[in-house]
Amino acid sequence: MNTFKTRGTWRQLESSLRTSLHPHWEEEEGYSPLVADELRQILALLRYDHERDFFRADRERALHPYPQEHDASLQAYERALACLNRPQSPHQRLQLYYALGLAYLHLGDSKFAQATVDTALDLADHLPDLAATAELQYLAGSLACSRGDYKPGADYLSSVRALLIHLGDEDDPADTALMIDALTTNALCLYAMQAYPAAWAAVDAARLLVARPPGHQLRAGSLALLAGLLHRWTGDPARGLQEVMAGAEAYAEWGVTRVHKLYLARLQRVTAECALDLAEGSSARLTGFGRDAYLGIARPSIEQALVIAKDTSDLSGEGMALLVQAREERLRGQQTDRLTTIHSVLDCADHLDDPALAILAHTARGQELAERNEREAALDAFQTADDVSLQYRLPVLGAEGRRAVAEAREQDL
Repeated sequence: MNTFKTRGTWRQLESSLRTSLHPHWEEEEGYSPLVADELRQILALLRYDHERDFFRADRERALHPYPQEHDASLQAYERALACLNRPQSPHQRLQLYYALGLAYLHLGDSKFAQATVDTALDLADHLPDLAATAELQYLAGSLACSRGDYKPGADYLSSVRALLIHLGDEDDPADTALMIDALTTNALCLYAMQAYPAAWAAVDAARLLVARPPGHQLRAGSLALLAGLLHRWTGDPARGLQEVMAGAEAYAEWGVTRVHKLYLARLQRVTAECALDLAEGSSARLTGFGRDAYLGIARPSIEQALVIAKDTSDLSGEGMALLVQAREERLRGQQTDRLTTIHSVLDCADHLDDPALAILAHTARGQELAERNEREAALDAFQTADDVSLQYRLPVLGAEGRRAVAEAREQDL
C-alpha cells in the first residue's frame, strides 16, 4: 500500500477516494471517461480537498449544513445518482457511492449517508482497496456516533485503527491525520458509553500523534475538550478546567468555520461547568480564589457561548448555555426566574427533537427544584433525565440525575 511522507509532514495514504483519476483505473473493465469527468466535478462540488474536515459527522454539523454548501451538495447528489446507471469500472462505482454518501451527509440525511457508506465499504472489500476501506470505516464510525449508535461507531473506528497499523506500524500508522481523527471520534463514542478507561487510552494515543511536527492546533483542541469532559465526569473538575481552557484558546485563535465556532462554544460551556463544579465545592463563606474566582471564570465563558449560539443560529447550543447560566445564577444567589428559563429550554428540546438537550434540561430542573426543597418534584425530574438518557443511549448525560435518585433512595433506607 502506497503512502507518502515528507520532512515536517504527517504520513498520508494515497487513497483512491481522494483521486478522481489514476492511470491504472483506465485499464479496469468498464472504465468510462464520461464518468471520470463527472466524478471530478462531483468531488469539486463537495469541496473535498484531501484535508478532511474532522468530526465532519458531528451531530451539530449534520443538523446545520452551511447554506452555501446545500446547493452544491444537492447538485453533487443529483449528478452522482445519475451516474450510477451508466457503465463504469469498479473503482468508479466505489467513488460514486462515496461521493453520494458525502452528499447525503452534507444535506443532513445521516440515515441514507450511513446506508450508502456501508454499500461503498462492501465494494471496497471486494476490490480490495484497503486505503479506501480505512477512509470509509472512519466515515461510517463518525456517522454512527452522530446518530447515537456509539457501540457500532466504536467498532468501526477500532477497525480503522487496526487497519492503519496493519498498513503502517504500531508507532507510525499509515495515515497520521486519519488515525488521530479515528481515535478522537472513538474516544467520543467511548465517553458517551461511560467506558472511561478505554476513552482515556484513545485520547492518549491520539495526543502522541498530534504532537508530531507540524502538529495541528484544532485537533489538539478537540482532544483537550474530550480530556476535560473525562476529567470532569471522573471527579477532577480542576484538571478538566485546565484542559478545556487550553482547548478554547486553540479554537479562538485558529478556528474559522461555523463548525469551529460551535466547538468553541462547547468548550466555553464545559469551561463554565468545571468552574461551577469547583465553586460549588467551595465554602460559600470563602472569598477570593476559593469561590469568587471560579464564578468569575464561569460568567464570561457563558456569555461567549451565548454570543456564538446567536451568531451561528445554534438553538441547541443556546439552550445548553442557558442551562449553565441558570446554574451560575443559582450559585450566586441571584433572584431570577430560572424555572421559566429551564422550561423554555425543554420546549426547545421538544421542538428540535434533541434528546441531549432534554436530558440536560430535566437535570437542571431537578437541581433547581432540589434547591427549593421540592424533593418529590426534583426526584421526578432527575428520574426523567435518567430515563431519557437510557432510552436514547446517552448514559453519560443522565449520570447526575441517576446519582441524585440513588442518593435519595439510600437516604430513605
